[in-house]
Amino acid sequence: IPPTMRMTTQQAIDRNLALVERWHHPDDPDRRVDAYLALRQLIVCSPTLWETFRDLASQMDVRIHTHVAEGSYEVDYAAEHWGKRPAEYLESIGFLSPRVHAAHSILLSDQELDLYAKRGVTVAHCPMGNFIIGPPKTPDMVRLGIPVGIGSDGASNGSIDLFRAMHVSQVALQSHFGTPWHIRSVLSPEDLLSIATIGGARALGLERELGSLEVGKRADIILIDPKRADLLPVYDPMFTAARVATGSDVETVIVAGQILVKGGRLLTVDEDRLRNRLDRQWPSIMDRFERLVA
Repeated sequence: IPPTMRMTTQQAIDRNLALVERWHHPDDPDRRVDAYLALRQLIVCSPTLWETFRDLASQMDVRIHTHVAEGSYEVDYAAEHWGKRPAEYLESIGFLSPRVHAAHSILLSDQELDLYAKRGVTVAHCPMGNFIIGPPKTPDMVRLGIPVGIGSDGASNGSIDLFRAMHVSQVALQSHFGTPWHIRSVLSPEDLLSIATIGGARALGLERELGSLEVGKRADIILIDPKRADLLPVYDPMFTAARVATGSDVETVIVAGQILVKGGRLLTVDEDRLRNRLDRQWPSIMDRFERLVA
């Protein structure tokens, strides 16, 4: 790991605490940004860091975001150092709990899935990247009641469009867990739409505020024009939303009752100015990145 990308255990603790203290205000009804403690993964974080964050999360009543079972190298590393699989090791140090939000969770054994269900661990299913590594046992997670949301894995796989993520997820999950055993549908379009909405809210512990249109929840809504040529004919709105629509079909975005996107254009940002600024700045940003990791 390049020295510029390393930090001491204490630096990691201090930076996480500063982030949470700045942004985590659960009692503020107008908040738009939240922050949790965050650990990359077993292979690059010290055991002291895992144990400290376990305790801090409890003391501060905050969640922990991390990556688990993201690659075979991680499974091998855990076996070599502790004689356990990743989730088994985290269980042995008392880390697993409902506070843990585990991205990817691809290469989990059945026993590790049982640990997730037993401890209330939540999952970010990121199909764009997950299926490059291996088929995550997402249908089993749903069956076991593990809270699962759909993620984009940032921009690391080329798209932050959750509609596209749903499309990839259904096709890949069906090909791995359905068709070979003559199972017609391991996860229906309705299932995936639920995972992408209320499922994501549950995975973040925000199901009382977000994820569905209910009295008392925030008015977070997206609207799609069903008469767009690429969507016609709309004979089943649930199917269209989960299998046909993409982010570019979104006409309106409302957050907490405020219209932020109308007619497919942002109202709060000058898009042309932003594009021009990006064109000017990205070469220097990438040059700085290349020098940091060289």
